Amino acid sequence: MEDIMFLRCEQACEVARNVKTFKLRILDISHSTTPEPGQYISIVFPDCSGIRQQRSYTVIGKPENDLIVIAVQRTGRGGVSDRLHADLKEGVVVGATGAAGEITSEALIGASELVLLAGGIGITLPYGLIKSLSTLHDAGLPVPKTTLFLSAPDVTDIPFLGELLKLDMSTDWFSIRLFITRSPIRHSTVQFRSGRIQASLLAEHAQPDTVIICGGHSFAQSLHEQCNQVYERAHYLIESFSAPETDEITNGRPHPVTLYIEGIDKELVMQSDQSLLDGLEAHGIPIKTQCRTGVCGSCKIRINSGDIHRSADFALRATERAAGYALACCSFPQGKAVSISL
Repeated sequence: MEDIMFLRCEQACEVARNVKTFKLRILDISHSTTPEPGQYISIVFPDCSGIRQQRSYTVIGKPENDLIVIAVQRTGRGGVSDRLHADLKEGVVVGATGAAGEITSEALIGASELVLLAGGIGITLPYGLIKSLSTLHDAGLPVPKTTLFLSAPDVTDIPFLGELLKLDMSTDWFSIRLFITRSPIRHSTVQFRSGRIQASLLAEHAQPDTVIICGGHSFAQSLHEQCNQVYERAHYLIESFSAPETDEITNGRPHPVTLYIEGIDKELVMQSDQSLLDGLEAHGIPIKTQCRTGVCGSCKIRINSGDIHRSADFALRATERAAGYALACCSFPQGKAVSISL
């Protein structure tokens, strides 16, 4: 059974256009592992149509042992985030699964140079890490030289901007580079440029030993490919918070696929535009899951036969892929039949 904790909203604050932060008090602290900045929790809450959903949010701060902070962006698409913006107010209690994710300040121990790449609300993970590193630095502990590359449509869309710029100007270990994709920048500066993050710009920096990428599926995949061209020896940590577009996988022409599940002797029919996770859940087959975007690794399965399309399975090592393992949330069946083991 998943570790469920209950959180009471202590404060809601708007920090940028369409972005709010929420301070959440953990009510059953003795029964849960308290999340650390950089980890994420999955809140269970109705969307705007009243359907209960599970949505993951990064912890960006931990002012007290039983008090955490998350940031939520309103998208206008009627999902859980929009409902939280409207209804999560002081005193409201929500349920959430316990802490998950391994990208914390502890994962950066020993790193000498760190590059963070974020798109849009993907800033939440880097921001949580930067805050933790700043606390360590203020305590006299060594921290990696850190550069944040952040892409956003407009300056007004960037939460925590003033705080990050102040940190850039007041320390020698942190710098920020902002790329504005929609609104024009009249005069480029060291911190502000128009356009998107490009490999040629990344190459201007020294070789980091650690690179962290956080953003939507397409952003994370594209930046990972670009970084591999210029940061060949870096260790990569990736968090993607959206699933791949199925049209990219099926070319808009889904077809039925027979899925065999060895070990429990089950056979079911699903569509090729469904992930294996969606197909299993649609037929009531229990499978552990958390992030649903290839980051946490909870839904690891083994492919015994048949072809699949893998997309953004960041949590798997190359040796695991070679051994036939896959993540059900971002694996799509190809051909007529696939056999798996849970």
